[in-house]
Amino acid sequence: MSSIPDDYAKQFNNTLIFFNKLTSQKITPLVEKQLLAMLPTSIPFFTHLAIRDSFPKIERLTINKNVMGSNRRIHDVKFLTYPRAEKVKNYGRCNLKGQSVFYGSFGMMGVLSELKPRIGDLITMTTWEAKPESTINFCPIFKNQPKGENLINPRLLEIDRIYKEKMKWYSPIVRQVIDNLMGFVANAFTRVVRPGNDLDYVVSAYFSDKILYELGNGSIDAIYYPSVQQNLSFENIAIKPTSFDKHYKLTVVKESVVINDPSTGSRGTMMQGIKECKEFDNGIIPWSKQVDRAPSDKLLEYQKRFGLILD
Repeated sequence: MSSIPDDYAKQFNNTLIFFNKLTSQKITPLVEKQLLAMLPTSIPFFTHLAIRDSFPKIERLTINKNVMGSNRRIHDVKFLTYPRAEKVKNYGRCNLKGQSVFYGSFGMMGVLSELKPRIGDLITMTTWEAKPESTINFCPIFKNQPKGENLINPRLLEIDRIYKEKMKWYSPIVRQVIDNLMGFVANAFTRVVRPGNDLDYVVSAYFSDKILYELGNGSIDAIYYPSVQQNLSFENIAIKPTSFDKHYKLTVVKESVVINDPSTGSRGTMMQGIKECKEFDNGIIPWSKQVDRAPSDKLLEYQKRFGLILD
């Protein structure tokens, strides 16, 4: 897009204002239907900043009952990566229904704030490292900065600096259109979602699909976006399954049980480690070969109290 008429820029901005109003409240099934019908023709998604870089280590937390149906130990590594597409029944911040992505973060504080495990939950924390000389092509969501006084996100500020440098190549009117589009996309990804209403994710899920599977002829591997739960101060990452399998390997698995959480007035989540594993056998976690990290009497207490199934 090298040049556009002034009236198009004004019309485009008015369209974004309309969609901002449409999505400002709880998204209902009727609004969802309107959005999916109107977005493809009303807001052409034609560009986004893309960066190639390496993320040496990514962390992920799995609440076992969410994938196993109970507080049962996970033996198969496949349950710790991304769900099968046919199992995805709800929108996520970076996925449509029936679409799978790997969600990860960069530090357990951010992971815990996103998933919010509760007292008694058996959880499995995993660390994934980039394969040697592995880089990925990602789109950062960067236009919105942390919410709160004296808060900044230096990583997002640096990405914004790169973006502004690249924007110098465009005319003022084109910069305005691109900037407004980037702002609209950022608002979608930093939207506060009401508990239990996955429809609130529909706009960010829609743009995630465009970014990961259409932008650059499908060459984008991941979306790097700020954590809403951490007031945009930290980041998460969503990676396409094929890209994740190509670029990352599992290095550590830690199994724990949550023994306290903020619902009791605690300042954070407290966990008792059970086992840790750093070697894997053809995608299977050899738990029986690992030493218990919890005292035997405490482990028996937690098994009885929380219904842990550790066979």
